[in-house]
Amino acid sequence: MIFVRNLRSPTMAADNLISHVTTLYLKELLLLGGWTYISDNTDPAWVTCTLVNELGGASGFQVAALSPRIVYSSAGVFTSAHVTNECALFLKATNSQNRVAARIVRYIDANNVEIDPDSAPPSGWINEGGAGTYIPGRIISPKAATLTATSAWVVLQAPTGNNHARILRNATLTTRCFSRPLGKLGTATETPTAGVDLTTVAASRFIILNAVFDGDNALVYGSGRGATTENPVVMWGTLEEVATGDSNPNFIMGYTNMDGLYPPRWTMGMLDANPIPATIAAYISTLKYYGDQLGGVTYATINSNLAWRLQNGKPGKYALYRPLIVLANRATYGGGVRGRMPMIRTGNYNLERCRPVEAAGSWLHLMGGFIVPRNGPNDSLPQIAYAT
Repeated sequence: MIFVRNLRSPTMAADNLISHVTTLYLKELLLLGGWTYISDNTDPAWVTCTLVNELGGASGFQVAALSPRIVYSSAGVFTSAHVTNECALFLKATNSQNRVAARIVRYIDANNVEIDPDSAPPSGWINEGGAGTYIPGRIISPKAATLTATSAWVVLQAPTGNNHARILRNATLTTRCFSRPLGKLGTATETPTAGVDLTTVAASRFIILNAVFDGDNALVYGSGRGATTENPVVMWGTLEEVATGDSNPNFIMGYTNMDGLYPPRWTMGMLDANPIPATIAAYISTLKYYGDQLGGVTYATINSNLAWRLQNGKPGKYALYRPLIVLANRATYGGGVRGRMPMIRTGNYNLERCRPVEAAGSWLHLMGGFIVPRNGPNDSLPQIAYAT
């Protein structure tokens, strides 16, 4: 797995530029996670915001265990402006421990800078780069230019399988995300039709609190800082334990503000398994709290008084549930289970935010019973949105 934590954007001069930052960073994060660039709308800001693009080989970046958080440039590409403008450095290292996305926080000289300690690998660097095999990497500046609202988009393909992700700066306050489960560039197989909207709020800064990449599964959770703080989440992935013959298990899941939403209401956009693929919604299931006399679930979450159930009656133990995915349109498609959600787990809604679930540090509760992989007990916890 590849982990990214606490990637802070610059504090932008205008609140509506956060959708520009989110769109830009989502592209770079997917590239860092092993996704492949397919196409974009040729908006000039895609190029202008990339201040440095080192492809590795004879020039690129180097890291060393003896120099924690220090990144070396063989070509001497660093400037003090990279610190002033809070530029982000994306290192696409071969070793996953060295593959990071972080702000440049200190300029040493043209060959050396320091990255944000909250984004740095928790166990330090593993020696990599040099002698003609330098690490590829990019320096991105959201302040260098602005993607055009309503028309700036990019398409990337998962490292395995055929899922495509399309990311669109749909409006001044909205980043809109789609999945193309069949891997086609046309919109005929794009789902959901209306997209998944993120950052629909005025915010002067956006922080990628936690991002995890595992094969063709990509999960990004962030938070905005501004008049209202929202907590968007988006995930592209492939269902597990799908039925034999289910040829379209790719999906997108997301919502603008997971803080105010129960986990099972986070919808997923995917394609049904009919001969002619069509968009269908599905839902993440959790333990039932209570229902009406007809068996309908009123709140599919867990009250704190029932927390012992999650511990299997054993204090100090915590049960993690691999959520089933249930189709939403019972009348047309039946109420069957489609498969299981990859990578994430669900649990008690009442756990505190950003809480390590167990001593090994391999799972982290973000909020609303939503539990994601964590890079060990010494990894930095997500920083709250209004942190400087």
